[in-house]
Amino acid sequence: MKVTLISSCSDMAGTNIRRHLLGLRERGDTPTRNQVTFDLIEVEGRLIATDRIDQGLDSDLIIFLSRHTSRHPAPLLSVHMTGNLARAELGGRPFSLPPAHPVWMKAVLLNLQRYAPPGYQVTYEVTHHGPTELSIPSFFVEIGSTEREWKDPAAGNAVALAVQRADPIEAIPLLGLGGNHYATRATEIASNSPAAFGHIIHSREVGQLDESTLLLLRERSHAAAAYIDRHALTPAAVRNLEAICDRINLPAIGEGELRRLGSIGLQSYLALRHLAVAVAPRSTIVLHRLSGEGTPVTITVQNDLLEEALKANEDHLLQALDTMPLAHLVSINGRILTIFLTYDSLRAELINDLIRLCVKTIIGNQTTSINGDTLIIHHVRFDPHKARALGIAKGPLFGMLSAGHAIEKDGRMITPEMVRTEYERTLQIPGLVRYV
Repeated sequence: MKVTLISSCSDMAGTNIRRHLLGLRERGDTPTRNQVTFDLIEVEGRLIATDRIDQGLDSDLIIFLSRHTSRHPAPLLSVHMTGNLARAELGGRPFSLPPAHPVWMKAVLLNLQRYAPPGYQVTYEVTHHGPTELSIPSFFVEIGSTEREWKDPAAGNAVALAVQRADPIEAIPLLGLGGNHYATRATEIASNSPAAFGHIIHSREVGQLDESTLLLLRERSHAAAAYIDRHALTPAAVRNLEAICDRINLPAIGEGELRRLGSIGLQSYLALRHLAVAVAPRSTIVLHRLSGEGTPVTITVQNDLLEEALKANEDHLLQALDTMPLAHLVSINGRILTIFLTYDSLRAELINDLIRLCVKTIIGNQTTSINGDTLIIHHVRFDPHKARALGIAKGPLFGMLSAGHAIEKDGRMITPEMVRTEYERTLQIPGLVRYV
């Protein structure tokens, strides 16, 4: 891959970064990946006015090395896409968006976090300013926000290392919709999930988005899905964006979902989500050790069996699920549902594994007996009616009894056994002996 690094001789930060890149080259510090080559170009004038600079370049990616300015200056290292959703106030053309390279931009962002000098914030910025007329992917990496930082050798070295040692790995390219100028939530998500952002649109600009603009943004970001920053938008704006995304078949994925994605690909996850919506609307998917690809299917565990297993030891049950290639569903009120998701090729074995897990959780934590295919659970519980009959009103003594402690009331010792009720519950489990 050929990467062109462009700085301006009139830009203090760009000159600073370039000097350190040349120093790395002189010391023999080579790119992390052997197939990556860097070419340094220095131009005159402002980088935001370099439309069509890619013409005639033998390059796969352009990284602009630049300064960052702000009305509220603070030490900052940032990456961002260029483009104009409306007027071209700072270079480029109106209503023009260049192509992005989300995976490379994320790789540089993560390296900036690794090498940033103390006191420097590292962040994405939303899409803004020129150049816009480029046919190959590009992005800016910047030092902000005053002359002191632009000339800071530590900052220049950090950016040089971040670029030189960028090691792009597989990620999920996303379009970001909403957020402040410094894209705080997008930065946090990319730092802690497989997400990699291309264009990120400021909250104040999302009202300008329509189907054609979102289609262009998706194309320019190579986006597999859109992330909508619900915290930074009004409910009406969120609903409008979701409706447009739905009309153009652009999946909208949430922060929690992105953080839960592990070794499962986005398309496989979206297929699981589609199935979950069909069988349990408004439920949440919790992924366990499900990986790779497959045809999503459901597994249903009988309600009373799962209920008793959760009652017996919910923590143990959830820890065991973490070792299994499946996902479980949680209702909107936080209740674990009896529907599990997996791939068709794993379904038959997992049915037995889930039943076995529930049975052993119950037997290991409850007093039980077995009669053929019947599992009999012997429950003992605190009976508030018996406690009140003995003159114990709700309060500290009531609480001590319910927790299994003996108390003294009016010179009389009342033990937990005196306020307990015993009952049995029977579960019919075909082939029970196989699961014990």
